[in-house]
Amino acid sequence: MLFNRIPSPQTFDFFIEGEVETATVRWNKQAKRIIIHIDPYSGAVLITLPKGAKIAEAKKFLQSKIKWITDARKGITQEKPLQHGSILSLYGKEHTVVFLDVGPRKVTVFQDGNIHYIKVGGPASHAPKRLVGWLKDLARTHLTEAATAHAETLGVSFNAIRIGDTKSRWGSCSARGNLNFSWRLILAPASVLNYVAAHEVAHLIEMNHSAAFWREVEKCVPNWEMERKWLRKNGGHLMAQARL
Repeated sequence: MLFNRIPSPQTFDFFIEGEVETATVRWNKQAKRIIIHIDPYSGAVLITLPKGAKIAEAKKFLQSKIKWITDARKGITQEKPLQHGSILSLYGKEHTVVFLDVGPRKVTVFQDGNIHYIKVGGPASHAPKRLVGWLKDLARTHLTEAATAHAETLGVSFNAIRIGDTKSRWGSCSARGNLNFSWRLILAPASVLNYVAAHEVAHLIEMNHSAAFWREVEKCVPNWEMERKWLRKNGGHLMAQARL
């Protein structure tokens, strides 16, 4: 019977530290109480509800745990330091990092057979920062191109693009029209980066995750659900990479 079915996962927006974030809610027939889980890499919020519980209960419970969520995110430490021999994703493909410890001081990408490499020139002691700087510049270029194209599609404009290294989100859109992105999107497939750019540009029209918002996203990325699923499945792995 319909009332015996477990609802499909849902999401809702909430405010924390002055920012809008999204919590995912799922129901579990074995659950006896409401449980909040914080992703150890991304800081994303997942709420598990017992069968029959209402989403309003999840919202109320989350509000009572805002301080706990903030404190829990400060304890996220599962990171992999960037070093010679590290395996690093780039455009969704694994690359082996090579610190040459000799000049010139530049970053190059090459392939030898089936193995992809990222080669970092210059002193090895400065190679991690040099590589991350290069990745940030690359992310800025691709995200600016994608956001500009999506803004043209939707007939809107943004104020500025900022590239950071947040642990809890891939992107955000401020009320002033500033788009903020994690540089780690360059580690994901290009289609995923493109989806996140469309997601934040769509927020220039709808500052929520309503059906109207997703219609705007779909105008830019018709298969956005597939890209979103990829990011949810693999995002934690990307967040753990290239830590200095």
